[in-house]
Amino acid sequence: MKLGRHLIETFRRFTLATSIDEYDLARVLTIEIPELTNICVTIRPTHLHLQAAVPLTRYGLERDLPVELTLQLRAVDKQTVTFEVFDVRPQDTESFNETYLIRPPYLRYTDRLLTVDLSFYFLFRNARFRSLRHVKLEDGFLLAYLSH
Repeated sequence: MKLGRHLIETFRRFTLATSIDEYDLARVLTIEIPELTNICVTIRPTHLHLQAAVPLTRYGLERDLPVELTLQLRAVDKQTVTFEVFDVRPQDTESFNETYLIRPPYLRYTDRLLTVDLSFYFLFRNARFRSLRHVKLEDGFLLAYLSH
């Protein structure tokens, strides 16, 4: 009986590690936020940096406005990851941030915090996981530890 309980507890604590590299994350963002073009993602242990271009048309002329965004990992809760929005260029206004950072139901942005629901992204959509145990940023990778 004790052995059976021990095996069940072992499988409850089973954790699967998966990684998302910079290229895959940029590809996901290109699909999920079609307003952004030329997306480049840089992942470092302390932050995640996004560079993209927003096509603008003014006075009949089209041009690309370069946009940069720096995010720092703050919290992990069940199936969501929360980032603090650090630095937005060229303009750091709430209306500009809300235009590109609010995508219900998988992106929520309030009070400089960006909450990402990973269960909606195609990399995790078909995975059967109960919750995220831990998310870690490394050079070039975002590591997610999934609990079954």
